[in-house]
Parts: sequence; structure tokens; C-alpha cells
Amino acid sequence: MIGEDTDLLVLLCHYAERGMNDLSSKEGGKCWHINSVAEALDESICHVLPVVHALCGCDTTSRLYGIGKGAALSKVREDNGLL
Repeated sequence: MIGEDTDLLVLLCHYAERGMNDLSSKEGGKCWHINSVAEALDESICHVLPVVHALCGCDTTSRLYGIGKGAALSKVREDNGLL
């Protein structure tokens, strides 16, 4: 898949399943191997990734309270209650 939008990367990670054929996405000149990214993030993180992406700034929203994606993702990783 070739796209210029981070939303595609987020959705591909969210829907990636273990054991499925290798998915790749090319964005901004960088090739992402979705299966590797999803495995590195962990299934529970991939499950909530669209919510984190939407609340912390995507194409249609600006980030809430000045909290960026990196800080929000770190918080989700730290706090198992959010998963």
C-alpha cells in the first residue's frame, strides 16, 4: 500500500493479525513492514492505537491539552488500565 497519510499506518497496525501475510506501507519515502511494527508495539497497544491517534491529533483534530502522540503512547504503555 502506498499512501501519504499516517491514518493508513495506524489502521494497518490496528487490523494486523499475527500469522497473516506480510503487509507493507510506503509513506513519505519510508517503507513500513506492518507486521514488524505491530509486533513491536504489542497487540494491546495496536488495539487502542486509533483512539490515541484520534485524540492526540490526526487530520481532523488537533491534539488535546497539548499532549502529543509520543507522550500519550508512553502513558498507554505504562498504564495497563488504559488497555
